[in-house]
Amino acid sequence: TLISGRASCKLTDVSVSLAGGAASLKVVLELSCRPTCYGFEVSLNLPPQLVIEASTYRVKVALAETSGRLALDIPIARRTGLHVVGPLVVAATDPLGLFRRAVYVRESLVVRIPPEVAAAPLARWYGIMRASSGARTLTPGHGLEYHSTRDYEPGDELRVVDWKATARIGRLFVKTFEVETPIKVFLLVDALPHMFVGGPKTLFEYCADLTVAIANYLLRRGDTVEVAVVSEDGVRRSGELRSVARLQKVLEVLAN
Repeated sequence: TLISGRASCKLTDVSVSLAGGAASLKVVLELSCRPTCYGFEVSLNLPPQLVIEASTYRVKVALAETSGRLALDIPIARRTGLHVVGPLVVAATDPLGLFRRAVYVRESLVVRIPPEVAAAPLARWYGIMRASSGARTLTPGHGLEYHSTRDYEPGDELRVVDWKATARIGRLFVKTFEVETPIKVFLLVDALPHMFVGGPKTLFEYCADLTVAIANYLLRRGDTVEVAVVSEDGVRRSGELRSVARLQKVLEVLAN
């Protein structure tokens, strides 16, 4: 909170709202002034990667119209990662615009934007990976892939009867299937400086989107996923995730 002369300002909330492919920065201010102060002028500088309309967002508002509370909804580009915006300057103004005094200055605000959770056409890739990664055992059991044929035993279900072998040999045979076990996938994401080049999306952002799509798909299939992000600050890890409900942990790791 900062108070200057007849006006005061308090920053109460900063958040990012995500809807579809769009993003907006939510800034909430609590304002107050004596009668001699007519209203406020708010300006916020945005970094180039977040700019949609202008690099500096400006708005003028009379206190009577806001009842002391001003909620700003600033459209920004949806760019995955951690961003620094600012400075945020709030100035008191008179009706004629002759008087202007800064009553609140915040040099920087930290904004975290997670990747978008989107579906990916991974079914074919997933099948190839499972077939080549040891996800199937060589022992018969309840699965989807055919393993072998054996003699019928009391208690076997009719749905697994191998009718072709039965008709050819003259006695009952049943099919057995390979047991499919969950696999553990470790996804390593490079977040070093050379990944933050290009436009309108950086190479890191493309990798982050693909990471989320793969993790989302595998978790829904019952596999175990862990994501690690390597940056100049070290390695951030999501830990082992076994449920799609934990996908938020992947988004947090990538957004940071």
